[in-house]
Amino acid sequence: MFLPGHEPCSAARARHVKVINVVFRYSPDMREMGSPGLPWWHKGVSFYHENPEKRDKFLVRGTWGAEIVKELTPKKDDILSEKHRYSAFPGTTLDVTLKSLGMKYIVFLGAFTNICVEASLRDAFYHGYFPILVSDATAALGPPYTKDATIFNVRECYGWVTTTKEIMTGLGQK
Repeated sequence: MFLPGHEPCSAARARHVKVINVVFRYSPDMREMGSPGLPWWHKGVSFYHENPEKRDKFLVRGTWGAEIVKELTPKKDDILSEKHRYSAFPGTTLDVTLKSLGMKYIVFLGAFTNICVEASLRDAFYHGYFPILVSDATAALGPPYTKDATIFNVRECYGWVTTTKEIMTGLGQK
């Protein structure tokens, strides 16, 4: 499985490898945020509570802020999975989808290395998958050491780390 955003997705499709696009979106009423009694309300989505005028500009289904940029638009046979937390697993059908496809390895590309990618990668590991981080196909939120820390964590504890060049070679591309 590949998450979109980098050259390996095209190579993966050419080899009939399933591409799953994971997007972070909320309903217009933002019900997926939960209640003020939950930690997610205070840390994960505090931006929306502090800046209600920006709700239509970020992650709300049906607004421009939740649209997928043209260059990353899912292709016909790709799967689209919406998430409401940093990880792509809680509250989604991703695990069921992966299991129904017989997936064993998950290759991670995308943003943000140290938040969403790492959270999803850790959950993939906990669900019994073999996660692979493509280190040069992710972008971190924060200073460079945050990405370095994620790469270290993955290499030491949660999976494997590779590069775009190595993935492309593995897919028969140069």
